Amino acid sequence: MAITLEQARQMLRVDAGANDALIESLLAAIPPYIEVATGLTAEEQEGESMVYTVSDMLLNLWYFTQDTEDHKLTRCINSLLFALSLRKQAITASEGN
Repeated sequence: MAITLEQARQMLRVDAGANDALIESLLAAIPPYIEVATGLTAEEQEGESMVYTVSDMLLNLWYFTQDTEDHKLTRCINSLLFALSLRKQAITASEGN
């Protein structure tokens, strides 16, 4: 479930402009980050609804680096990544049967 630049701007509540290149680079980094953290490949991420939520949170965390609530957001992200890693284990187990 790849997030478009327009969706990212809406998530971040920013207008089109000078930061588009930064936003695009952050969007490109999200799927590999999730894969490293959970084991879910980009293809496996496509069918997972939690991936959209964690992608939104990661985008906000990375874009707004000076937010005072970062620790709360980080805990939520870590919980979602853990749940997604459990999902990967379930996928792997079902493929083995």
